[in-house]
Order: sequence, then C-alpha cells, then structure tokens
Amino acid sequence: MDEFRDDPKITRLPVRGPVLEHASAAAVRKEVEELLAEAEPETAPEPRPAPRLPDPAPPVVVLVPDTPKGPPPHHRNGRICPQCDRWTWQATRECVHCDYDLFAHEQRLVQERQRQWHAHRQRQLLRWAMGLIGGGLAAIYFAPSLPSALRPTLAAGGVIALFAGYVCGKMLD
Repeated sequence: MDEFRDDPKITRLPVRGPVLEHASAAAVRKEVEELLAEAEPETAPEPRPAPRLPDPAPPVVVLVPDTPKGPPPHHRNGRICPQCDRWTWQATRECVHCDYDLFAHEQRLVQERQRQWHAHRQRQLLRWAMGLIGGGLAAIYFAPSLPSALRPTLAAGGVIALFAGYVCGKMLD
C-alpha cells in the first residue's frame, strides 16, 4: 500500500470509526462527492463523442406476382387445365390460373369412362345372347336334316347355346 502513497490519481478516504457509522447517509454522500470532485479534474478522461451509427439499410422490396406461375409447357408434372387451357401442376387440387377444381373434373371423367364401359359391356352381352340363342335355335332346327350320327351332337350343342344365351341375357341389367 505504501507504493501508491505518492500517486496523485489515488485519493484516500478517511477511515470510519464507530462515530462515522451513525452519520446520516446524506452527509456520507456529500463527503464522497467532494472527494471525487477533487480527484476528477486530474483523472477524468475527456468525454468522447458517441460513435456514429451506420445508415440503416434500404428496405428490401420483394415483388410477388399476382398469380402463381404454372409449370413450363410440356413439363412432366404439368397438365393443361380443361377450363382455361393453360399449363398447371398435375397434383394440385385447383388450377393455379383459374382455380378450376381439377380433382372433381378427373372424378367426372372416371365416372363417364365407367358409364361408357358399362354401356359397351351391355351391348356386347346383348350381341352374345342374341347370337347364342339364334345359333342354338338354328342348330336344333337343322339337326334333323343332318346324318343320324351328327343329330344328337348338333342338338346338344343347340341346347347348350340356348342355355348360354339365356345366361348372357340374365347378365343384362
């Protein structure tokens, strides 16, 4: 402690005794302020100006298109919208350009294909039924005019054809 005795920057505070402890806080504060005021001119550094803050960055402007863009033409995940005839994504529920419900459109197409297949199947069954019944009747009608060895075979074939025609007719709605 003796090495700092001659240092002008260090100020010694008086040692407090039992009497100073009961002194008012205002008196102690005044004493400390006086001691600091005496020491400050020698040791206080010059106040520095606050550093200049950099200019704020200009605001970032993001341009968002009004409508979302669809895929490029002939993209493998793209398709043409049946309503607006523009390219849109294949897996989206609605067209990105006109908001047409593509899933409902696909469902209507599937139902139409099923209806067409059902109508085709009905026509085909009708043809088979008419052909088998006509062939069975012809076989039974022409069986007596054939040689006696072929009569039972042709008659049995005619009966089987009639039965198959009846089954095809029952499969019709």
